[in-house]
Amino acid sequence: MEAKGVDVRLYDRGSRERGEQSVPDKILQLAMLEDALDYNGDPGIVVLLTGDETGYIEGTGSHGTLECMNKRQWRVEILS
Repeated sequence: MEAKGVDVRLYDRGSRERGEQSVPDKILQLAMLEDALDYNGDPGIVVLLTGDETGYIEGTGSHGTLECMNKRQWRVEILS
């Protein structure tokens, strides 16, 4: 994928004994918000492949980030 220009980043997701780590989720949220700012005048489509939606109730997960982007005219597609 890197040969096609895709920036590939691998992160430790933890183990069944240690539980899932939230670091990759936070990095993804930050990248989404950076894109929202960089393309503020020309929003497009954000597609998120997601799983558990951790943080939904607290508004800290990717759902809150997607709501923020949607308010700024981004089209949101979620594949789960």
